[in-house]
Formats: sequence, C-alpha cells, structure tokens
Amino acid sequence: MKRFLLFVVACWSIAPAEGIAQDMPLHQILSEGKNWERIAPDRVNLPPRSATVAQKGEPPPATSDYFTVPQRGEVWFRPRQGELTKRTVPLRQPGGSLYRRNRQQLWIHDRAGKHIWIFHTDEEGNLRGAERYYPLHVRRDAARIDVYALALDTAGRLYALTPENIQIFDPTGRLSGLLWLPRPADATTEMGFDPKRPQRLQLRYSPQEAYERELLAEGASDDA
Repeated sequence: MKRFLLFVVACWSIAPAEGIAQDMPLHQILSEGKNWERIAPDRVNLPPRSATVAQKGEPPPATSDYFTVPQRGEVWFRPRQGELTKRTVPLRQPGGSLYRRNRQQLWIHDRAGKHIWIFHTDEEGNLRGAERYYPLHVRRDAARIDVYALALDTAGRLYALTPENIQIFDPTGRLSGLLWLPRPADATTEMGFDPKRPQRLQLRYSPQEAYERELLAEGASDDA
C-alpha cells in the first residue's frame, strides 16, 4: 500500500500544469535543436501594431486603431476619419493588446488580474461579446501578472509575453505551454513574428539587444 501511494505522489509531481492543453502541446511548434539566438538589432523586423499601449497616457502613432491607457482604465478607438472615441470595457486596467482588422477581433490583457480578454469589433470600433478567455499562468502567491506584448500564429495560437516566459494558448483559450525567455522581459521589451520570415519569433529588449527563435509555426499579421 505504501509503495502504491508513493507511486501516485511521484506521478502527480511530474504531471502537466493545470489547464495545459494536450491536443495542441507546445512540442508541436518547437523545432529540434533550435533555441533563442542573439541577433543584430537591425535584423529585427516588427511591423507597426494596430493596437498598443499609450505611453504616459499620450495617444500613440496613427498606425494603431486601438490603444489602451492602463492608468485610467481606458480603451480608445481611432477611426480612419474623425475623432478618437473612448470605448467602455469591463477591465480595471486594460494593458497589452492585439487587433486583427480583417477578423474584427481585439485581445486585451487586464493588468489588474490574471486573464486576457477577447472582444469582437465592427467598422465603427464598437466592442461586443467581451469574454475573459485566456487564464494566465501565475505564481501561487500572485494576484496578477504583467503582459508586455501579444502575437498570433496562423493556427490561432496566442503568444503572451510575460516577465519570465511567453505563454502560448490554443484557440480554445487553454494553455499549451511556457516558452522560456533568454532573459527576463520588462515593459520596454517587444515581441512579434518577422513578416518576411514568419517562422521567426523575435524579441527586442533594447536598440542594442535582440533575439529570435525559429518555430514550427508561422506568425499571422494584424491584417490577416
């Protein structure tokens, strides 16, 4: 009986983390023998984002359709013509975001909690169908976690850049696994797929430091 109990405890200790999806596991996108490779910063090719976070509350460049102001709990829409309009969302501190124009979908991380939300949009920038869709993996003693950037691949996986890793979710919102970073990230770290080499996931920590990793997945553009 004691041997049986020890066996059960041992198996439990190596079981996958709760919520990790087994139908789209992380190993499906990991290329054998490939890891993070430091590259020259001028090799980083991250296109302008169609959704972003306003730095110090100031509207970002006109390339973004949506931007968030976490300090004030605001989400703003920039129409092709006309004035900026504020959108009401059920998030306390809307932060990192991602928008796909052709799919009319918007993802926003709530800095005050542990989830990434998804919204459906229309031509006027209205938000509907708010759903707390992606539960982030956090430390047991933590009430929240930062997300600095979001990206998608063509299979519908969502990539969320956090301080210690990239959390990857399948299209149903379940966690596929954690991709560890070459070093910790912060709010200045950028992440995305290179449009010209869509299997390269890139990180830019500063104008002097950048990395990329080849995956068995291809990045999806904001317009795809």
